[in-house]
This record gives sequence, C-alpha cells and structure tokens, in this order.
Amino acid sequence: MKVERSNAVVHLTISDIMQSHRLDPVRVTLDDIEPGRGRITIECYGKAWASYWGAMGDQGIAQFFASCDNHYLISNLAPDLHASRYSADALVTLARKTIRGRRKGTAACRFEYDPLTKAQAEELMRRVDELADCETESQCWSKAELLEEIFGPDGTMMAVQATESNPEYGYLERICNAVREALQQLAPSAEKGQTP
Repeated sequence: MKVERSNAVVHLTISDIMQSHRLDPVRVTLDDIEPGRGRITIECYGKAWASYWGAMGDQGIAQFFASCDNHYLISNLAPDLHASRYSADALVTLARKTIRGRRKGTAACRFEYDPLTKAQAEELMRRVDELADCETESQCWSKAELLEEIFGPDGTMMAVQATESNPEYGYLERICNAVREALQQLAPSAEKGQTP
C-alpha cells in the first residue's frame, strides 16, 4: 500500500454569509495536485459538490475557480443540474397564453396555429386546469389530446418547453458566488507567498 501526504490541500470555511448570499457556512477543500491539475470540494448544509480539472494552464485551483463563470462551474460540479426545469404551473400559464394568442391572432402567441373561435377558446380555458395534474414531463402524455387541441399536432412535445427557474441551480449559483468572492479576497495573501 502506498500512502501519500499532500501539503497542497487547503480547507476554508466561509461564514457570516446569511445576509449577503442567504447561505449557511460553506466549507471548501482546495487540492492542488500538481501544476495545472486540481480538485475542489464544496459543502453547504449537508450537500456537497466536487470536481476535478486536469488542464488549468499555470493556474492553481483557487485562481482557476475564481476566474470561471457560474454556468461552467455548475456544469462541472453538478452535471445533471439545469438552470430551468419543467413545471406544471408553467404549463398551465403557457397553455392559457397560447389559447389567448390563438383567439386574438396576436404575436403574443409563440406558435403558429389556426385561430380559435370564441366558443373553442372558452372550452379550452375551462379545461386548461386539467394540465396542473402533469407534475412531470412524462405525465403530459396522459393529457396528449388536450395538449394537441391547445398547441397543435406536437402538443406533447411543446408541453416540455413549459419551464421555470430551478431553485436548486440558483442555490448552487449563490454558493459559487460566495466561494469565488472568498477566493478573490484571499488572492492578495496568496500572492505574497502566504497560503490561502
């Protein structure tokens, strides 16, 4: 068994960030494996995210992380997390907007369909709340007939475009912002030869 000890691992605790970032304390582990290679682990309120970068140029992990934007960082820390997510409420709102747009024949309707008569629009508006039962994209198939009446032949496919902001993505964005700010605060001391 080979055991190696690294002196390049730095542990940070970022606290007093409830007001500025609406976060509990954040713990960060920075591991500069070798020049241009490193990993970071971020933990907040029992959830953790980690990523490894093997090609950071001549930067250390702290500099590299601080120089990246949130979209790139989140796509590495949580690859399956997206900025928006499907929402039944957004589907109902989109359906109402589409019905109104088709009835009025205005540009407010994002999709090109045949116009609706007053009676058709009223009937669809009465039924639109049925879509609130579609809590997941796959449940939209159970309302395929209604979706096609509202959105046209590709109604079920259009339904998955009903999205809202993902609060989990926003949460991780706030964490990345706090970590970036902390690393930028520590950068001057690192340049003087002190460890962050």
